Amino acid sequence: MQSTESEITVGSLVKIKRGAFTGVFGGRLGVVLLKTINIPLGITMLQLFVIGYGEYCCRPPSYRKGEIMGYRSEVVFAIDKDIVPLFIAHIASNTAAQTLCFKHSDHHTKDYQGEGHWLFRWDSVKWYESYPEIQAIRSFIDEKIQELPEGYDQAEEYYRLVILGEEVDDNKQEGWGFDHIYISRSIDY
Repeated sequence: MQSTESEITVGSLVKIKRGAFTGVFGGRLGVVLLKTINIPLGITMLQLFVIGYGEYCCRPPSYRKGEIMGYRSEVVFAIDKDIVPLFIAHIASNTAAQTLCFKHSDHHTKDYQGEGHWLFRWDSVKWYESYPEIQAIRSFIDEKIQELPEGYDQAEEYYRLVILGEEVDDNKQEGWGFDHIYISRSIDY
């Protein structure tokens, strides 16, 4: 079946060619779901989701091969420059955590606030506690930060983890550092 963008409808079965839709499917069949997104300045984007046989959907929200569906969260993780060396040492032996932080974060800065703090942001990530990379970050927070050497203030002052889930009531905020990073919900009309 040959399809063009104008022929694709919700639930249609299409053959995705290499190069089409950012070239991520490589000639596989898939069921397509479309969602129109209006953004400021009168620009409309077409968001394409392929369910089933495809490997990824447009820019993959999760880098785990073959994973398209699942619960996604927006996550921001900021760490104080004083504990950055602890963080680097902690994830040094965890390739999955390194990949999550340095290759698949949507934003990463090593000079947050112009003071050398680190900040990671993921716009659409499966933040599952069962994943090794999430366990590595979790153990850094639960164990390594809690064991700070003498002379440090309370551990919670050195990081901020904010997780905004898909569900309205699925919100988590941890750490006292960077308290200007917070969840803000609003109603637009």
